[in-house]
Amino acid sequence: MKSKQIIFIDDSGDAGLKSNSNSHLVLSAIVFNDDLIAEEVALELRKFKRQLGWTDDKEYKFHKTKKEYIKQVL
Repeated sequence: MKSKQIIFIDDSGDAGLKSNSNSHLVLSAIVFNDDLIAEEVALELRKFKRQLGWTDDKEYKFHKTKKEYIKQVL
């Protein structure tokens, strides 16, 4: 049986050429070696969003999210 990984990659910042671009671009990734664990994490995040009254498709935006919510997620 082949080993399968699920990988999520996200970026933060805007390293574009505009005058208001960020000086840094940050990339992060999480790698799951077990799809059951990935599903459990996704379910927990969905539950948390619903506790906040957010829709399932609402995206976490670090600079727009209350710091107490960020701490809870982490």
